[in-house]
Amino acid sequence: MFAIDRPSDTVSALGRPEITEVGRELDRKVGALLAHLGVPVPDELT
Repeated sequence: MFAIDRPSDTVSALGRPEITEVGRELDRKVGALLAHLGVPVPDELT
């Protein structure tokens, strides 16, 4: 089992759109890593 808080959820609390966008990019990178490992990627990470 693997569990992670989405980076975008964590940083969005800061209320800075530019930081939230970095969090979204990290979401996508985590999704890409999971896909590379052959693990199903949740929609929230795409």
